[in-house]
Amino acid sequence: MGLSLRRRRRLGPKPPRGCTRWTCCSERLLRHPAEPQMNIAIDARRISDRHAGMGVYTFNLLRAMEQIDTRNQYTIFSNPLKTNRIDFKNPNFKTYETPVTIENHLVGDLWRNFYLPYRLKLAETDVFHDPGYFLPIVSSGYKSVVTVHDLVVYTFPQTNSKKYFWYMRQMTKIGVEKADLIIALSFHTKEDLIR
Repeated sequence: MGLSLRRRRRLGPKPPRGCTRWTCCSERLLRHPAEPQMNIAIDARRISDRHAGMGVYTFNLLRAMEQIDTRNQYTIFSNPLKTNRIDFKNPNFKTYETPVTIENHLVGDLWRNFYLPYRLKLAETDVFHDPGYFLPIVSSGYKSVVTVHDLVVYTFPQTNSKKYFWYMRQMTKIGVEKADLIIALSFHTKEDLIR
């Protein structure tokens, strides 16, 4: 029994051979045995007990990846504060507790830009994802992914202090220019990035 033409158009192209459901294609990409295993590192220092913004996004991203990806190895750089840690049940997720919080800008920037690339190289990282704008200035042979939540520092500069405004613009610019892949969380943010 075939699918109607209207339903085929709505569902998109036929799933790959071996898929029994239309929805399994994304799961199959993560679990296919022929694919090489990757070492993925994620900066999760934004997770905090405030339950807002980038921290919530990062927490939900990690929980979802833990549930669907059993093939790849993950190194999670977490906050040194005990209340902000995630306890992973998936053995492929290893947590590295950083010596600095995300709020400590000077020490945090030095750690991210110079020590983090060294740690990523030691871990033989294939992909590094920062779920909040910033990437290390120095990179060492890995692909990088950055998530851009919004561009308020460009579109509404009057909402921030001059010092913060300048800092965020520089860090966002570096992150976007160095990234191999940019995730924009909304169509509006994507349009702002293109402009």
